Amino acid sequence: MRANENAIQELREAFDQASGEDWLLLLKPLAVGGIADSVQMRTASGIERTRQHRIVDKFTQFNAGLPPVLHLLDHTISRTGQRGRLPNIYLLTESGAALLRAAGLPDAHACDLQDDHAMAHKLCMVDVHLSAAKQSLEVLTDRVVPFRDTETLRPDHQVQLSDGTIGILEVEQIATQAIVPRIANSLNQKYKFYSAPESAGYRKEIRMVLNVPPGHKFIKTCNVWRSVLENLREELGEPLNFTLKAIPLVDFLLEPEWEVETSARWWDLTKVTREQREPDAAHEPDRESGITRNSKEDLVLLTALHLALKEEQEPRWAKTIDLDFLDVMVKIYEASHPEDTQSPWRWMPPHGSLSLLKDYFDLHPTLRRRLHASLHHNTSKWSWNSRTILHRMQRVIDTFLAYYGWKSNVYLSAKAVLAEGAAEPFKVSVTTLGFFWGKPDESSRKTDALEWVLTALFRYAEDLGLGRPRFW
Repeated sequence: MRANENAIQELREAFDQASGEDWLLLLKPLAVGGIADSVQMRTASGIERTRQHRIVDKFTQFNAGLPPVLHLLDHTISRTGQRGRLPNIYLLTESGAALLRAAGLPDAHACDLQDDHAMAHKLCMVDVHLSAAKQSLEVLTDRVVPFRDTETLRPDHQVQLSDGTIGILEVEQIATQAIVPRIANSLNQKYKFYSAPESAGYRKEIRMVLNVPPGHKFIKTCNVWRSVLENLREELGEPLNFTLKAIPLVDFLLEPEWEVETSARWWDLTKVTREQREPDAAHEPDRESGITRNSKEDLVLLTALHLALKEEQEPRWAKTIDLDFLDVMVKIYEASHPEDTQSPWRWMPPHGSLSLLKDYFDLHPTLRRRLHASLHHNTSKWSWNSRTILHRMQRVIDTFLAYYGWKSNVYLSAKAVLAEGAAEPFKVSVTTLGFFWGKPDESSRKTDALEWVLTALFRYAEDLGLGRPRFW
């Protein structure tokens, strides 16, 4: 139900009297899609932060018997490239939409988005819309384009370029297995549109701004789209009638590009050969989950993922494994175990090493929490014997190594073993391939250090804040 016209007029007059036209400048970004964050509102209006807060407060104080014109979302939603504290997000209500329509913005509508993914997409669309508007370009956002009587296309943005043609610009997020059918349908619809006479005034190039970080996720997403394009090309048995070019959102917004011809910053995903590379592929280990429907979609996705792996400048393991953590272990170890065999410190209690190890855990509280959990999980239910004790010790050791991306193997093996004839019945044994960690003496020093630290997890567990283990 639309808000009462008399009440809207009363509300408009109250805002005019309180803040002139500033209230309208602040609300205009919400006319794009019914949603905007405080930074978008401030940037588009040119109004400084303090005055913005005062005007937003008035949006709730003056209501003329209607609901407030804005609804503050109870949480924030991050987008690529945002740093520091995330801005507040506002949703346009029906009262706000009616107010904007009365002020000459006929397309304003209340926000009906329900999930964060859709809201993030719309916020990115607002970013792009404002970028085009800042360049005084005519831009239509989220408008339906009918063609061939029964077909429609709904681009995120239609922008009038300097040569008079209309460019289509889409905003997309990370491509997962779950959305491959949607991608295929979208590309097929665009092929139909560019085959229709209604596309005559449109530039046969679709620009795609991806709300993913530059690096591995951008490469992966581009390769998913590229693979679906290749599949469409094979099904059609002829070249595509448009090109598809992509750029990360953060790069686009830092240096918006609205020229007729795109620069080399854009990846041409319709090229058969792959000439572009991403020099700074950032590590993104987690792959978004999704469900494919058949083996054909599996093949498309796995082909894309394989291409993404080939694009990386260094092996994935080199990004996930901390190869320097043994140097830290040596630094802790040498505080009480100097290399000088004549030093009296070698025969005293290891107060220095323990002190540094406690300090180290203070710097890494997550590691301490994980070790505590693995050390004490369900211990009251266990019947302790040599086998179960070694099993629990190994679990703690593996937790420690996993923190550095490592897993016990031939290059570095750390095992809980029985200590035959020693004062303590159990010990930690660390072995390695010497050439992997430097010269023999250097490698031996590193394994000794790691062995001492891992043993200290049990021997000095209470001192380290891990809690005394029941079996030690």
